Formats: sequence, structure tokens, C-alpha cells
Amino acid sequence: MIHETVQACRAYYATGVARQMTVRLNALKRLHIALREKEADLVRALEQELGKPSFEAFMTEFATVYREIEYVTAHLEEWAKPETVPRSIDTMMARTEIIREPLGVVLIIVPTNYPVQLALMPLISAISAGNTAVIRMSGSLPNVSSELRDLIRRVFRPGHVELIDGTQDPHNELLQQRFDKILFTGSTHTATKIMSVAARTLTPVLLELGGKNPAIVLRDADVVAAARKIAWGKFVNAGQTCVAPDHVYVHREVAAAFLEELKRAIDEFYGDDPALGPHYSRIGNQRHFDRLCQLLTADLNLVKGGRILAEERYIAPTVATDVPLDHPLLRDEIFGPILPVLEYRDINSVIEQIRAKEKPLAAYVFGQKEAFARKVLLRLPSGGGCVNDTLLQVSAQGAPFGGVGHSGMGSYHGRYGFEAFSHQRTVVTSPANLMNSMLYPPYESWKEKLLRRVLTKKLK
Repeated sequence: MIHETVQACRAYYATGVARQMTVRLNALKRLHIALREKEADLVRALEQELGKPSFEAFMTEFATVYREIEYVTAHLEEWAKPETVPRSIDTMMARTEIIREPLGVVLIIVPTNYPVQLALMPLISAISAGNTAVIRMSGSLPNVSSELRDLIRRVFRPGHVELIDGTQDPHNELLQQRFDKILFTGSTHTATKIMSVAARTLTPVLLELGGKNPAIVLRDADVVAAARKIAWGKFVNAGQTCVAPDHVYVHREVAAAFLEELKRAIDEFYGDDPALGPHYSRIGNQRHFDRLCQLLTADLNLVKGGRILAEERYIAPTVATDVPLDHPLLRDEIFGPILPVLEYRDINSVIEQIRAKEKPLAAYVFGQKEAFARKVLLRLPSGGGCVNDTLLQVSAQGAPFGGVGHSGMGSYHGRYGFEAFSHQRTVVTSPANLMNSMLYPPYESWKEKLLRRVLTKKLK
């Protein structure tokens, strides 16, 4: 069944229909309409399986997709136009163009944390470039997968886009198939396995991973605003966000005030008992829940939260201080609602600590002296980041989203997604009856002198 599904996509791609501009635009517009019609069903499935509040689901799963479709459809024809390249001495009689062509059949592997957004945002990029696609959902989200499959079938013809959930592919047979590009969102550990498999067929990959995303609260920061923004960025979706602040460095002179404001922000956002309120998500699957519970060791100094409800996969918004540097919370990506807060004295030592680790997907710096805060941020290697905010770099329209090093490879969103799933093909068109005799034998001395004069000019 897996092989047949991929072959159906390859056969549909071979017809050339998917690369027609009217087909691309109409498919995206139909997706916009159908998603609005299916939104309530998908929100209900997200609430059932992930405990997502409806507002949070709309904000993080749907709003970004609607805006992306609107942005891409408004600019796609312009992006897809052949790009003319200036003439050079060897193409002086020809016309050189760069033509964006689709790659073929794309595989999109979707995690559990934002299953709607992380299925459809890459799909928009793939379809806008003229590809066909297979979406691979997690087997732990049967209701969400079922609703998304219905959405896909409403919008796309068989073979244009197909959806498979993990229960249909228990042995990862999909990865044994031949694709023209793979986009994977998930952990660095799994990404290395996918890259290993893709290397056998030289299949290009686009990896959206994560990492130890630092947040730094400088001595002059507005601690009230910083605490609220960090609390939101960390605990939205119960911390299961690849760009969430993983841990916070706060200057020792404002550490006490920051911690009080952080606890106050959590109470304001989620109430005295988040488990009873309608504003806080649950952990996506049992494996991640068990992993997070193991991180909450007895020796931790928890100043907020720590409550666990196993039957709901609930972990309260949790803040830890005085965390030992060798503790797993400071070694591996947390990807959950546990926030270590570390005091510091010297900002240069903090920067050195961060730079000594693998490059994270995001970095955040808070300070009222914006120029200095920006200077600190630019000394921190990361996929993206914010000064005096969190998460917003992901939703910045017209900007690329992607990691670097262990936090990812390649980027997408908007034009960057269109380019990521396109091949930039150089095509030179020469007149049929004109020749550039400069290039042909016999190689007379005057030709060499002229070429050297033209091609070896001194730099200014």
C-alpha cells in the first residue's frame, strides 16, 4: 500500500498537471476554503487528543496557515517567472534565464506538537512549487489524522497529495521509497536516522529541529514584560514548541524580581490550578510525558509547579532554580513545560557557555537598551530569534524559518518555501544562426589577449 501510494504521486507528477500555475493557485485557494469548513472538526480533534484550548489551536495551528496561503497566492506568479541573467562575454549572443522547476514527489513528516500547522505549512510550499506530496502523520493522533485526510481528499485529486498516518506505516516503509525531497520536523536524534536513509539515494532533506534555546534577561530589562513574554513563549502548548525558550539566564540583580513576575504571569495566564482551566494544553504522547516526568528529579528546587496528573498527561507549568549544570534539564532539549532559571553576573561568560553548545533554533534577549540587547543576540548563533519577545520570528511574514547546525538544515515559509521545493535551472538560449567564434579553435593569440583583458580586470 505504501509503495502504491508513492507511485500514484509519481504518476500524477509525470502528467505535468501539478506544475501548471492555475492548478497550483486553485489548489491553494481550495485548501483555504476547505480548511475553514473543517476547522471546527480539527479543533475538536486537537482538544480530544492534545488537550489544546480552542483559541490556542486557532492561533498556533490555523491562523498561520490562512495567512501563508493568502501571502503565497498573492506572490506566486511573480516568484515563478523566469529570471533573466545579465550577459557575459561567453553568453553575449545568448539569453540566460533561471527557471524554477518542481522537484517531483515530496515527503512531509509531521510531529505531534502542531500537527495541522506542520502538515499544511510545508504542503503549501511544496504545492506552490508544483510538486506532488505524501504527508506522514504520527500514529498517536488518529482523530487529527482522520480529519486531515478528509481535508486533503476534499481539496486534491488522488496522487496530487496523499496522507498516511503512522499506524499504516509501522515499519517506516515510507522512508525506503524514493522521494525527491524530504521535510522532517522533529528531534535531532531522529533526523540523523532520516539523513542516513536519504543519503543512500542522495535525496535532499530539509530539517526543522530544535535545541537548547536560551533566553537572556539583562540587568536593565523590563522584568514585568520579560516575564510575561517568556512565560507565554515557554508554556504555550505546554512547552512543546521547537522555538520555545528552553532555559533563562537572568542577571543576579533582577533575578528575584523576575522570578516573582514569572510566577505572577503563570497565575494570570492559567489560574491557580491550570489543570482545571481551559487555557493549558497536555503532553502530546505517553513517551514524551514519561521522559518529562523523569526530568523532574527529587533534587530540583521547584519554585513553581511540579504537579503531575498521569491519567491526563498533565504537567503543570514548572519553574526550577539552582539547577546543577550537569543536570539533564541543562543538557538536552526539554520540549515541555519545565523552565530552568539561572542567575549570572557576567554576560560574556553566558555568551561563551551558549556558544560552546550546539547551535539552537532560537535565542531571545531582553533589555531596555535595545542596541546592546541586539548586540548580545547577534553574538549568539541560532536559527532565528527576538529582542524583547519570543516566538514571533516564526510568524514574521516574508521571512525564512529554519535552523542551523544541530537545530536544522534549510528553511521555508513564503518565498523561501517555494525556493526550497524548486530546482533553480539555468537555461541558455542562443540564436540559431549566430556563433561566438571567440570560443572556438584555432586559439589565436589575439583571442587570448582579448579574453585576458576582459576577464582579469583589477579589483577596485
